[in-house]
Amino acid sequence: MRITRKLGFAFMLCILLSGGVQAAGPSLGGLHVSDSLDTLFNAMRTPELIRARRMNGPQLDHVSMLFNRQGAVIVALAHYGDKVETVLTESKSMVTNDGLKVGDPRTLVISKRGQPEEIDDSDPLVTEYWYWSQGINFGINKKQDSIENIFIFPASKPAERIEHVALPESRVPVSCSLIKNGRNAYLVGTATNKHAVPLYGVRVGITLRNERNLPVDVVFSEIGGLLPNASMPFKVSLPSSSGWNSYSVSIQSSALPEGIAPPNPRAYYVNMKQALFKDETFLTKR
Repeated sequence: MRITRKLGFAFMLCILLSGGVQAAGPSLGGLHVSDSLDTLFNAMRTPELIRARRMNGPQLDHVSMLFNRQGAVIVALAHYGDKVETVLTESKSMVTNDGLKVGDPRTLVISKRGQPEEIDDSDPLVTEYWYWSQGINFGINKKQDSIENIFIFPASKPAERIEHVALPESRVPVSCSLIKNGRNAYLVGTATNKHAVPLYGVRVGITLRNERNLPVDVVFSEIGGLLPNASMPFKVSLPSSSGWNSYSVSIQSSALPEGIAPPNPRAYYVNMKQALFKDETFLTKR
């Protein structure tokens, strides 16, 4: 009994000396999902760029902070703005709690985390290894067979893949224009919901075509929710290596839920990658 009490006392003393019980879920660069803003700023200091995006509803509002001192890192805040929601990085200095970092081989991910709960191979360049119950996803570079980016999020059950359907142009008209800046090209525009009901999971699809009018690539700009008569601007970077010379635009939406759906980690991941890797304001500082 005395030994048990001594061991228990020693255990509690270690917890107190270490600052309390560790946060649940994976960490990335010492950050955890649900960390406070004070913890975030103490760890990452002042961000180089803050992006605020109105998504037509308090649960869909999106604020993200981009950091570059340790390599490219983006942190999204919860909709009420006082804690970390998700973290995405391509920095080799941001190490997970089990020692994984960008550049490590894919086999090391498997040895440490086990087989992923879902493998998303839809991207021609990056395979996504989703560990939904662990709250972590690894983007695996297909050519190098190594980690390209790491994403942590609130642990959940494996998410059902969202099915998008095309909407008629009369329901959600899109106005857009092509902007070229040297070798870079962007499509900038606005989508407007003319229907009497709100839309969710809205995204703009841009099909790039070659000289024979054949599709050579498709890129998306995620918009999110659109209330009736609401408009949302978008901007998407177009690849310069696809050999396209014309494009067509379509608008898509996921199934309409009853009320506002909870945050979807997959949608966060897509939006954050777009903000991290395609924002010219941030890229000029890297």
